[in-house]
Amino acid sequence: MLPPANRWQATEQSLPLEKPVFACRSGKTGNSYGMNRRVGGVDIVSESIKEPQVTVMFFETDSAVPNAVGDQRDLPAVGRHAERDVYAFVDGHVNRFPRTSKIIW
Repeated sequence: MLPPANRWQATEQSLPLEKPVFACRSGKTGNSYGMNRRVGGVDIVSESIKEPQVTVMFFETDSAVPNAVGDQRDLPAVGRHAERDVYAFVDGHVNRFPRTSKIIW
């Protein structure tokens, strides 16, 4: 089951980390990522996500709030990495794409 959207960062808090994992060096805030509002709390075993390899789970955002939740409207004004955005997908892989790529929100 995916973490609830309104407290997805709390899932990571129990891990022994040496540096913040939610801060992108190219970002404007200490909370550089958000969770796709449509997948928060989804049980990926029993609920059908038809294309997990192209369904966004986490994305880059300029939101300064912890546990940011949103969709493509919450992406930074310009992609942070050579005008591309970094996405983590429901199937677990991470990649960066231009905004014209086929991804599912």
